[in-house]
Amino acid sequence: MSVPAKVPRVPGLSLRLLGGFAAVRDDGLTIPRRWRRSTAQTLVKLLAVAPGLRRHREEVMDLLWPDASMDAGIRNLRVTLHAARHALEPELAPRVPSSYLVAEGDLLFLAPELVRVDANEAEEAAREALSSGSPDALGAALAALDGELLPEDRFADWAADRRRRIEVLREQLVPALAGRLLAGGRTDEAVGVLREAVERSPADEELNLLLARTWCDMGRPRQAIRQYHACREALADELGVRPGAALEAVHLTALSALDAAPLTRPSQEPAPLPPVIRRPERLPLFGRERPLALLAEHASAASGDTPLVVVRGEAGIGKTRLVAEAARRAAAQGVCVLWGTSHEAEGQTPYGVFADALDGHLAGCSAEERRQRRASPR
Repeated sequence: MSVPAKVPRVPGLSLRLLGGFAAVRDDGLTIPRRWRRSTAQTLVKLLAVAPGLRRHREEVMDLLWPDASMDAGIRNLRVTLHAARHALEPELAPRVPSSYLVAEGDLLFLAPELVRVDANEAEEAAREALSSGSPDALGAALAALDGELLPEDRFADWAADRRRRIEVLREQLVPALAGRLLAGGRTDEAVGVLREAVERSPADEELNLLLARTWCDMGRPRQAIRQYHACREALADELGVRPGAALEAVHLTALSALDAAPLTRPSQEPAPLPPVIRRPERLPLFGRERPLALLAEHASAASGDTPLVVVRGEAGIGKTRLVAEAARRAAAQGVCVLWGTSHEAEGQTPYGVFADALDGHLAGCSAEERRQRRASPR
């Protein structure tokens, strides 16, 4: 009597999309990060970000080869499917169907019983956490969604919907987690969550508003004022607008609380730099060594009679970047830096740029220092 041979168990496959693409098999077989045929890897990504892990053949061909004829697209898809299957299963015998990448009729899909996608699991955990309201679950879900979805394909249209869906979940998780932490008396943790979120999205006015209100509730109006100015600068830089009425009201409340506070020894904490200076640039400044040296020389003049310097030029040639770099270097040498901006969306206010700079500087002064400046002769 013959005993039927055991069918070998197919190992599971994990696809990582958050933080960069990677494929890992449960049996430890190494799948290279870089595939010999890039379109084969893109095909797997296309299916991994799609609802239900599946797409129509013609949709795949249109995304991968938009300018190819139907016959050319079919040939390309056949070659790409073969390459993708053997990248995931190098041991696959000829004419044996893949366990992971399946073609059925007009559909291509990843086998859901064998393939796990980290973004899917993270999204499901986020929805469950939002439903339960558990701070620990919310924190874990937010951490799981921390990595950027396929950063190597940041500008790919086929990933845009999935990217936005993840961002919406993050936008829901942050205030939910912060609110739960505040309700439980875990104020410092809530502030940490909000500050990290604001650092990620400096122009998100709702997050800035929640953080500014939290600073006020903690009895730290100075921090609330600084948050207001950081948000104002970010909104001006990115959108050319001012904060809304709610954040303006928190700003006024914080100013009133600061002036009503009892006199104390001025804080030794240095005033924070304006956001445009504090945020590091992604690329170094090239071709501006001479004007940068002149600006740095004027900023560090020892006579105290530093002249007014005007930087002129056509729009878009890098004037703001040049001045910001000079200000950043001056601040590193101990120079007090004031930063003001003026935008067409706000109208032409007389001396508006100076008022903006002084307003931001006074936000970092103690109540006594503010009183002294008000009392000083003009």
